[in-house]
Amino acid sequence: HDAPVQVTHANGDNTLDLVFVSRSATTGTPGIEHSILTLKDRVHPVFIDVHFRAHATTDVIEQWTELRNAGDTPVMVSRLDSAYWTMPDSEDLHLEWYDSRWAGEAAKPQREKLGKGKRELESLGGNRHIEGPVPVFALGFGAPPDEDKSPCMVASLAWSGGMRMVFNRDNNNQFAASTGVRHPGAIRVDAGGSLASPVCV
Repeated sequence: HDAPVQVTHANGDNTLDLVFVSRSATTGTPGIEHSILTLKDRVHPVFIDVHFRAHATTDVIEQWTELRNAGDTPVMVSRLDSAYWTMPDSEDLHLEWYDSRWAGEAAKPQREKLGKGKRELESLGGNRHIEGPVPVFALGFGAPPDEDKSPCMVASLAWSGGMRMVFNRDNNNQFAASTGVRHPGAIRVDAGGSLASPVCV
């Protein structure tokens, strides 16, 4: 599967081997828990904080990612997805997404059954969605997404610029979904600096 975080270190090394460091959780607002999973590269002083904000009464989870450069040289970040999930594969996964055009924004849902391999949807139009997919999708488990008849998951990226949604079914019975900003190039994160992705709801 595509890595949801991709970096290039100052020496040209573009590997990232993340290991678990810690988990913290706070409850600031009643019914809302904010958890942070902290990961660190085995070699370089690069940390990834994966944030989850769970709303107990509405079944809503917000997720975003923050990269922290604790080294003394810059890091170039070419990908920092907001959300990434894996799960055991299912023979019956259905995707719903929304195409867009001028005067017809998200007017008609596009529906497809996901086959083996990778399905990628992206918007390259900057801060507009006049053409191309809007940053939201629904996954149906066992049947096309439906409010009353089948279990489903809906996700929306809180971002109005270029974005990417990737769905991958492999031959090892694993399914992965990822969504995030599509940058036209790498973003420099200086020593001691950080970069955060937008929230995926």
